[in-house]
Amino acid sequence: MITRSARGSIVTGTVGTDVRAVRGPAARRPSRGLHALLVMVVAVVGAAGGATAYDGIGSAARVQTFADAVVVVAAADGALREEAGEALVRAASRAAATPADGARFAALAAATDAGRAAVARLVGAGPGGGWSDDVSEALAASTDLDDTLVKARTEVVSSRSASFAANHYGQVVAGERAVLDALLRDLEGATDDADVVRPARVLGTVADLVAAAARERETGSALLATAPVVAGDHVTGAGLAEYVDTVRRQDAAVAALAGLRPRPAAVGTATGPDPAALEAARDAVRRTATALESSPEARSAAVQRFAEVTGQRLVALDQALAAVADGLRAAADEGRARAVRRAAAILAGTAAAAVTAALVTRAVTRRRTGRSGVTP
Repeated sequence: MITRSARGSIVTGTVGTDVRAVRGPAARRPSRGLHALLVMVVAVVGAAGGATAYDGIGSAARVQTFADAVVVVAAADGALREEAGEALVRAASRAAATPADGARFAALAAATDAGRAAVARLVGAGPGGGWSDDVSEALAASTDLDDTLVKARTEVVSSRSASFAANHYGQVVAGERAVLDALLRDLEGATDDADVVRPARVLGTVADLVAAAARERETGSALLATAPVVAGDHVTGAGLAEYVDTVRRQDAAVAALAGLRPRPAAVGTATGPDPAALEAARDAVRRTATALESSPEARSAAVQRFAEVTGQRLVALDQALAAVADGLRAAADEGRARAVRRAAAILAGTAAAAVTAALVTRAVTRRRTGRSGVTP
């Protein structure tokens, strides 16, 4: 006889079958699978977020290393340029050096040596993975010019040959400029941050302006110091053309700066602290195209005046160069700070997602077990 109990069990003799919902571990399998899926999704998203954050910080740190190196090279370049300008003016004027002149030149040489030593230390201070081949080669070539710098100083003190000294100083200046150019190229290739790229481009253009202004000081001093061979003698066309080219290069750099922002205030007036004095000094050089000064005293005075005016302008331009280099480093520092903040936000978001996933999983598990009558 088959009967149905009040609780819904079918009874046949003494054997009964319970038709209620199945309970036990099998009921929890769907919720466990959902939990595993959510954990896997959060892990993947967290790994991707962590990698993005790490890459962002690494890229910003690399740019920061480039910017720091640029500041070092720019400072060394300024020190070398100041020494070279002073040395060449002394050689061109051929005036007897005073003890004060000797002390000043020694101080300038010491500053140059300190700057070049700082540049040499950059060899082992590259970013992760090291410097590029261009930067490494430029650094090595700059270091190899130490003997050339010694020759330039010797020629100033002993032979007083402005042309030989200018040639050797020029090689050393070109070597340091090659390092700066290579660093700026790599820096621009390492970031698309406009706040970093813009001052890097300004820095390169200001460096062009300063180099041309320094060359004007050297060539102009040499022309003014040239003694006539015969009455009415004048400089060669090629000699004057080189000087005129230094002025043209400066005008081109100023025009390029006009299209770049931000433009440093010190470069706003490229004619220097006293535009009228600079123009008068340039006129004195232009007049050598028709007649050289026969009086040694007058030549020496003209060289000293020209060197003073152009030297004051170079000080202002070097200050502008240093200001842009510092601005570049500040932009790189801010870029790294932004990368750190971005990484913190990504990691915080990942942690929040993990907590949310855990809460959702728990809620779903409770809902399912509640419907089946199973206590989780």
